[in-house]
Amino acid sequence: MRKIMWCLFAITFVMTALAQENPLKKSSQKDWAKYLVTTKNETVPLMSSKDAPRWREISNVGEGFVRIDNYMMFGGRRSGAGGTLCYFKDPYEPIQGLGKSAKVQVVSTSKENLTVKGKQYACTKIVRKIDKPLDESQAQASWVGTSTIWVCNDLPLGLAKMENAYETKLSKSDKGTKLVETWVIDEFGFKNWK
Repeated sequence: MRKIMWCLFAITFVMTALAQENPLKKSSQKDWAKYLVTTKNETVPLMSSKDAPRWREISNVGEGFVRIDNYMMFGGRRSGAGGTLCYFKDPYEPIQGLGKSAKVQVVSTSKENLTVKGKQYACTKIVRKIDKPLDESQAQASWVGTSTIWVCNDLPLGLAKMENAYETKLSKSDKGTKLVETWVIDEFGFKNWK
């Protein structure tokens, strides 16, 4: 019985350690990644999009944190879409604006290879359940659903792929919006980006 308990403890410890990896610790200023984002808006289908480009760039590296700037295309030009401070002491979280108020439960972790531009990368696949409550006083929308991320230490910003299926609400009177989105890394670099 003791051996079974120790085995369960060891498995739990390993899964927790894998889930807590923070590849941003290896990031440098001007590391960047471009993702192709497909969004299926189940509530308002006309708001869906396919392969919309999104960029993320490390704009600042400080003692124990990095700042990630986000960019998207608007009117044919790349424009800012907000920034995020990520602290190394916190678990790695690629969903922008999730914040510490979110409850993140790791469902499973496994190893999986992903091919990016013809080259294979060893990733850790982490399946999570996320429950971020609505906070109207802080103007923070809710985020309730699942998120699967593929984390890779050999890619800038650590994220190879992300699949989210969730519902969000902006206010108590909001009926909610159901979204399914997939982020897939398309291009990346470790210097100034184009």
